[in-house]
Amino acid sequence: MNKDDYPVFPDADAGADPSVPAEQGGKGFKGEGWETNTNFDFIGDPHALKGGVLRDHVPDFPGTLRMEGPEWNTQLNYMIVTMVYEGLLSIHPTTLEYIPALATHWQISPDKLTFRFRINPNARIVP
Repeated sequence: MNKDDYPVFPDADAGADPSVPAEQGGKGFKGEGWETNTNFDFIGDPHALKGGVLRDHVPDFPGTLRMEGPEWNTQLNYMIVTMVYEGLLSIHPTTLEYIPALATHWQISPDKLTFRFRINPNARIVP
């Protein structure tokens, strides 16, 4: 398994909005002055079959399925959040370095108060 056979950002500009300037993450974005991480080990097998069914049991009946408010703080709701929402970045399980998820690049201001993210222009909502 050659990692170079599986690019992290295939066709990086294919979904880019041509009205957004390249320096702001649009078509032609080069990433100068931004951080990213494309040098990480494989996580899982790229040949694994996609799709299928996940079956799990619920040890308790949730008071609500809301993600905010009274009674939302349950094991089931935390499990649902991780399956429904994808973060901007993820953390590699062995190196603990940031790796791209919905964001391909990121910037953190020197005072650590401002974070900017370039959303992958090829990210899509799967119905």
